[in-house]
Amino acid sequence: KNYDYGDFYETYEDKKYYDNNNLKTGMIGAEYTAITTTIGNLDSKITSLDPNFAAVYIKMFSELSLDKGDEVVINISGSFPMLDISCIMAAEEYGLKPYLMASVGASSFGATNPAFTIFDMLQYLYQQELISTKINVVSLGGSNDIGENFGEFNDYNDRNLIIDRINKSGITFLYEKDFDTNIEKRLQLVKETHKNVKLFINIGGNSVGIGINENAFYKSNGIIYANKCKNINSSKSGEGLIGKFLKSGVNAIQMLNLKNIASNYGLEYGFNKLPEVGQGDP
Repeated sequence: KNYDYGDFYETYEDKKYYDNNNLKTGMIGAEYTAITTTIGNLDSKITSLDPNFAAVYIKMFSELSLDKGDEVVINISGSFPMLDISCIMAAEEYGLKPYLMASVGASSFGATNPAFTIFDMLQYLYQQELISTKINVVSLGGSNDIGENFGEFNDYNDRNLIIDRINKSGITFLYEKDFDTNIEKRLQLVKETHKNVKLFINIGGNSVGIGINENAFYKSNGIIYANKCKNINSSKSGEGLIGKFLKSGVNAIQMLNLKNIASNYGLEYGFNKLPEVGQGDP
């Protein structure tokens, strides 16, 4: 009752993407809005709707020999809302202890509704007790992680409304203009409650996850084993969370190139009908 998608999608003439190909999931957002950060691939966004990605996460956890009670850090943006939710639910089902970082910004066709961001989605799911994982820290995302590239459609959205909702939630709001300080603050916050992290998961391409230096892990996908990363950039400037955790010996999962990941786990890339639960490689 608090969120009206209809007016939003009519305003931006992108309603066709809302129920794209009659999938009717509500998880394919408009292409360009006030919180769209980068260009996204529609086929990848459709692929992310596959409920079997939850099983992919479970299989990855098993491949990494994780145990019930292990601490993990999950870093998400609004670019792949269903991948975000699938990961959280898989972690809970597996018995892991997630530390959840979220950023509001989203690439095209993600959670791009300024009135119902990935932050609002996860808050709603938590309040309805559909998930038990609460967001630990949230930022605006986008350029410099402070939403510098937000607001092209100011006739609809005021970024201050988003910030106001975050502040009212009581969740830690991180607004730090210096990138390296931002990363260090995140690592310090994690250590306050998760002192023995066994896995870092990055979903989407937000800068705090993959970094901003030329040696960031833009091309690595799926499971990344820390002991196989011998040539990690030694420079601290511009390094994202994935590099920081790998350097400290923590394995990582990168969910970014969905065409590659879907192929590796026997899932269809792009579809006109939502796959049934149980499809894919065992």
